[in-house]
Amino acid sequence: MDEAIWHFIGLFRISEEAGRMRVDYDPMLGRLQDQQLDPIPTQDYVPVLLATKGDFEASFRNIVTPTLPAPTAEGVELSWIAPTAPMKVWSGGPWVSLPAGDSVASAAGAAAPVHWVLTPPGSVVAVILQQNALFDDDFLNPSEFGDALIPDTAILARLETLTEAAQALGVSLALELPEHESDFVAMAAQVQQASVEAMDAEAPAGAVVAQIHGEDTIGLHINGELAEERPEVDSLKPVYLRPQPEPEDDAAPDDGPAHEVVAGANVLVNQVALTASWISAPVLYVAGQSISHNLISQVNVVSDMDSIHVGGFGSGPVSGRIGGEGTTQSFNMASITVVSTSGTGTASTGHAGGGPIYAVATLDASLISLNWVDQRNFVSDNDVASLTLTGSETLLVTGANGVTSTISLLELGAQFDVIVVDGSMININAVLQTNVLLDDDRISVSGANGVSISSGDNLLVNDAVIYQSGAMQGGQLTQVQMQNLAHPPGTDLSLPAVTLQDPALAGLDVVRVLHITGDLVSMNVIRQTNILGDSDQIQLSLSEAQQAMGDAAHLSVVTGSNMLVNAATLAEFGVDATVHTGQGYYSDALLHQAELISTDDPLAPGAGALASEAVLFLADSMLGDDDPGGGDVTFGPMAAMTSVPADVMQTVLS
Repeated sequence: MDEAIWHFIGLFRISEEAGRMRVDYDPMLGRLQDQQLDPIPTQDYVPVLLATKGDFEASFRNIVTPTLPAPTAEGVELSWIAPTAPMKVWSGGPWVSLPAGDSVASAAGAAAPVHWVLTPPGSVVAVILQQNALFDDDFLNPSEFGDALIPDTAILARLETLTEAAQALGVSLALELPEHESDFVAMAAQVQQASVEAMDAEAPAGAVVAQIHGEDTIGLHINGELAEERPEVDSLKPVYLRPQPEPEDDAAPDDGPAHEVVAGANVLVNQVALTASWISAPVLYVAGQSISHNLISQVNVVSDMDSIHVGGFGSGPVSGRIGGEGTTQSFNMASITVVSTSGTGTASTGHAGGGPIYAVATLDASLISLNWVDQRNFVSDNDVASLTLTGSETLLVTGANGVTSTISLLELGAQFDVIVVDGSMININAVLQTNVLLDDDRISVSGANGVSISSGDNLLVNDAVIYQSGAMQGGQLTQVQMQNLAHPPGTDLSLPAVTLQDPALAGLDVVRVLHITGDLVSMNVIRQTNILGDSDQIQLSLSEAQQAMGDAAHLSVVTGSNMLVNAATLAEFGVDATVHTGQGYYSDALLHQAELISTDDPLAPGAGALASEAVLFLADSMLGDDDPGGGDVTFGPMAAMTSVPADVMQTVLS
């Protein structure tokens, strides 16, 4: 995991109080070569190759077992001929050890299945919360604006309105961390209900909403349309953020404009990569219900209403960009892929003694895999600058901030041949991605002989991938199957021979069985949120000396060129499976992609100090309950009239 804030230029104020554990390492005592270490015993799930090629010829699917004597009419206990060492059995999966002297019972007239015991797997839970909150509101000579200055409360109120609109546009899924293992069934029902409500809801005015349901979600969809391939994000980057091409050998170097002001160019990135090969089996018997649901919700909300004046604020606005680059781009990209791993074979006939062999791992609880990831980035970069440029060259950077959160998880488990679940089976994948951008700028330039203003050229990207290796199909448990699998509480599971003759178990001499007395749960919930307020007010003029320099007095202003990216990849690896359920099989998917481009009037002076809960929203929603100062540390944007240090260069340069 990684959290970072880079390239901060401006007046930086931060206060932090936190307690942390020191990382110390105990000194090495003694030398390793002098220590006598005991052999490390191998575990049941660690494969060990006992023979090399040439010692004997054997297939990995074959097993050498002693021949059982024929059962008598009365039925007696038959003992293995005690080997000189523990017997190792390899069935293409984990090693299973059978100690010397173990016994097996046989009934009259039939060969009894050999029943061995395995160690059950354990649950895995990962709860990760990453939050970045950055306030970079710079004020340079704000008094020069007078009544033309838009108050910060009005800007925060507009940002809060956009955030609320984004929440209303997405799938409303108010999931909370479960308190008990029995809560997962209700959570699965909540995901199903949220999907139904999202499909029934009407799109707000001005919003573009695309919903794709069921099997139609398979494939790649970009902004609601089926596509062949993803565009490269590097090719979509704002021009200012792209690497500059190397100049040719005979080309004169380009030093750029003489005067450059950068108040935008912020980068917010959330990344999650989750790969899981946890628990799988080709045959599952579930006494309760089976629920499988994939949900992707992607929302982009942007307001980019700019007011640009050349010749001063009194000269009237100029429509569009002046020599700048591009308009704001918004992409919602999502793909759901299910790959089959089916194979063929013939049914196993068991070992030489007659009955099939199976090993059972029993877990007297629910088996849970929970990955709960919540990433939030908030950046406030609302700059105010009123300057007269007198030098021959100027570089003023009040933006160009970056925050990123990155998570990479790899989870490995075990594979079985049969899974028996006394409760329900739940498989939920939910990816919720939101980008909110406020980039309403007011720019006034006078006295420049050449002007290039880029107040747009923003990029908002939501990218989600759900990849599942192993297709599932549902089936109903028959009355005979339910009777065969029934067992009194507290007793070991006993599988009849007919259950072990499933075609999916073809070629297996040892059947590995996992018995779960509770529920089998796999739930992955990923939330990613980027919120950026970049509403700049820039007033620039060149001195008479600079104006006299002609074409050399070129001025470039960048107040846009922001990039907000949410990227999540969720890959699950298993095998094709048939799920026999006693209370029904449910499988569904929903892809929800929404976009809202605000068409409200640009922010203008005279809006007044609007009453707003934006600051409270930032403190509660972004920082949560993890404030190390217990609430004593206050974060917030600088007031417009906050005094600037006497050392002006401290504010302008880093």
